[in-house]
Amino acid sequence: MKIVKHVIIIFFIIQIFGCENKEDDLNRRANIVGTWDIDVLLEEVRADTVYQTSNFETEFTFFDDGVAIYPNPTIGPDPEFTWFYVENPEYVIINQLVGENKYLVRECQVLENTQESQTWVYEAQDINGFVDFWRNTWTMKKRL
Repeated sequence: MKIVKHVIIIFFIIQIFGCENKEDDLNRRANIVGTWDIDVLLEEVRADTVYQTSNFETEFTFFDDGVAIYPNPTIGPDPEFTWFYVENPEYVIINQLVGENKYLVRECQVLENTQESQTWVYEAQDINGFVDFWRNTWTMKKRL
């Protein structure tokens, strides 16, 4: 009987701590939902050296259903894409249709995740071979 009691107590302890961790993961995903002003640092990397940098600003709106949009005044309606949150290791995967049966997939490593700010980094490969890759760092502030 003592063993059964201990097993039940251990089970409840695991459930309590497990639920808190899952709840934290849900909160971290919920932090992403909203409209973000984004400062993008784009680094062109050649031979393991940052060859050139550039900056620009954009905005994204992430919805709780896994869809997001960004404004693009030159082509009409706001382009839409899907996003997925991965908790361990922490990534946001962005999947965007950019042509007929052609998708752009970004695997953004989440370096900071709070309700007010986010920092994500991802690397984009150059299909033409001119550079090794582009490193994109997004510093995001939630719009109030």
